[in-house]
Amino acid sequence: MQIDKSPETRAKENQIQQLEADLKKVRTTIKSLKTRLENNKTLLTDMQRQVSTVMGNLHAELTEHTGKIKRLAQKLIKDRRFKGEDKAFLKQICLEILDDVSGGERVIQEAEEREQAFFEEMGEQEQAQNHDPFAELYVAPEKEAQKDIRKTFLKLSKQFHPDRARSKAEEQEFHRLQQQINEAYKAGDAQTLLELEMLWQDAGPASDEEAHSTDALDSQIRQLELQLSMLEQQKKRLSQELKNIRESDLGYLISDSRHLKKRGMTFEELPEIQMLKSELEPIKIMADALALTDKEGVISDTLFKFFQAQPEDPYDLFNLLFEEEDEEDEDEDDELYITNPSPAFPVGTTVKLKSTFEIITNWETGAYQDFKGFKGTVTKALLDAETEEALYYIRLSASSLSKIDPSYITETGPNFNVLIDIEEGFLAKTTPGRKVSEAEEQAIYETLLYLHGLKILPKAQHERLLSILLPPTGSVEERWLDYFEEYLPLPFKAVMDSPRPHSMEKTKVTVGVCLGFRSGIPLMGCEDAKGNRYTAALTALQPKQPALRRVVNDLRAWADFMEYELER
Repeated sequence: MQIDKSPETRAKENQIQQLEADLKKVRTTIKSLKTRLENNKTLLTDMQRQVSTVMGNLHAELTEHTGKIKRLAQKLIKDRRFKGEDKAFLKQICLEILDDVSGGERVIQEAEEREQAFFEEMGEQEQAQNHDPFAELYVAPEKEAQKDIRKTFLKLSKQFHPDRARSKAEEQEFHRLQQQINEAYKAGDAQTLLELEMLWQDAGPASDEEAHSTDALDSQIRQLELQLSMLEQQKKRLSQELKNIRESDLGYLISDSRHLKKRGMTFEELPEIQMLKSELEPIKIMADALALTDKEGVISDTLFKFFQAQPEDPYDLFNLLFEEEDEEDEDEDDELYITNPSPAFPVGTTVKLKSTFEIITNWETGAYQDFKGFKGTVTKALLDAETEEALYYIRLSASSLSKIDPSYITETGPNFNVLIDIEEGFLAKTTPGRKVSEAEEQAIYETLLYLHGLKILPKAQHERLLSILLPPTGSVEERWLDYFEEYLPLPFKAVMDSPRPHSMEKTKVTVGVCLGFRSGIPLMGCEDAKGNRYTAALTALQPKQPALRRVVNDLRAWADFMEYELER
C-alpha cells in the first residue's frame, strides 16, 4: 500500500536530493584539487632537482674558470718573455684582473655559503617533517572542522580495529584500513574518512514508513549537511595549499615551466640559469684570452680591447664584453626580422587580442597579465626571417591602458604600453573606440607609468618624482626646468663625476647655464678654475651642496628608468 507523502516530507526529500547533488559536486572538485596538488608537487620536485643540477654545474664552471684566470694572471705578471711597454701593460692588466677576480671569488664564496645554508636548512626541515618539503605549505583544519574530522576518525578507528576482526583475512584488511584512516586523519582528508565511513554504515531503517518519517529525514539531512560542511572546508584548504605552492620560494618554477613550454623552450631558459650563463660566458672568454697570451707569448687582441676602449668603470673588466654582446644581439635582432610586404593587419590598423595572451609579471609568484580583449594600433608588421611567420607590434589604446594591472607596469617599465612579437593568430581587426587626442593618450600613459613604474624606487624619491612629473602638463623637459628653477639655482659648484674623455674625471667646475636637452637629459655649460669650458650632462655632475645632489640624484633615477628605447 502506497503511503501518501505530506508536503513536509516531500520538501525534506527534495532537500536531501539537493544535498546529495551538492556532495557529489564537491567530491568531484576535491578529487580534481588533489590531483592538481600532487601533480604540482611532483613537477616542482622534478624541476627543483633538474635546476639544482644545472646550477651546480654552472657554479662549478664559474669557479673553475675564475681559478684559471687567477692562476694565469699570477703567472703572466712575472713572465720574463714580455719587455718594456708590453711588460708594463701586461702587469697593469694582471693586477686589475686579480683585483676583479678577488671580488668575484668573494661573491662566489658568499653565494655558495648561502646555497649550502639553504640546502642544510631544507635538509633539517625535511628531516623534521618526515622528508616532506611541502609540509610547511599544508593548511590545517580549523578548530571546529578538526573536531568533526576527529570524531569520524575515532568512530572508524573503533569500527576497524584489528581486535574486532572475525578472521585472519579480515584482520589483514582492518590493518590496511587502519593505516589508510591514520593517513587521512593526519592529512585532514575528510573525503577519504567519509568514504570509509560508508563501508560500515547499516543498511538503514527497516521499513519504508520509518525511512520516510520526519525524524529519519531530519537525521539524514543533519548527516548530509555535516558531510557537506566537512568537504567544503577540505576544498577550501586544498585550494589554499595550491595557492601556497604557487607563492612559495620555489613555486615560481611551475609557472615558469608552463610559460616556457608554451614557447617551445626548456627549463634551461629560466632567468636564473640564463643569468648565470651570461655571467659565465665573458669569464670563459677572458680565461681563453689569458691562456692564448701565455701560450704565444704575445698579448692577445681581446686583452687590448678591454683597456684601449676605456670602459666607464676601468675595474669592471667584463663590462666591455657585455656591451659587445649587446651590440651583437641588436645586430642579430635586425637580421631576425624583415618588414612584412603584405600584412593581414597593416601599420595603423586597430586590432584586438581575440584569445588568451599571458605575460608573466612576477617570476616569483607566477602572477601574469592576460591581454585577451585588449585593443591597440599596429605599429610594426614584421616577418620572421627564418620561418616567415607574421609578427606584430601593438601600441595599446588609452582604454586598454587603464585595464592593465599595476604590477605589470612596475615589472615592465616604460614599454608597458607596447606588446611585441604578437602572432597573427592572436589578432582580429576591430573598430576604434572613443577617439582620444594624442595629448590625452600621452597623459594617461605618463600618469600610469610614473604612478606604478617608478615604484621600484625608494618611497620618498618616488613621491618627489611624482610631484615633479604629475600632472603631465606641458613637456617633460618643461616640468624638469620648472623644478630646477626652484630647487637647482644657478650657478653652483660641482665635480665632473663621470665625464668623457676619461682623463677629466674629478674636475671641479662651476655650472652656470642650462644649454637645453639632449635625449631627455639637460646639458649644462661648465667652467673650471683655469677658464676651460665644457658641456656636460647634468647627470654626470656631482654638486657640492647635499640639497642640490638630491635633485641630480632624482634626475639620474628618472633617466635610468627611462633609458629604454621606447617602441611608440
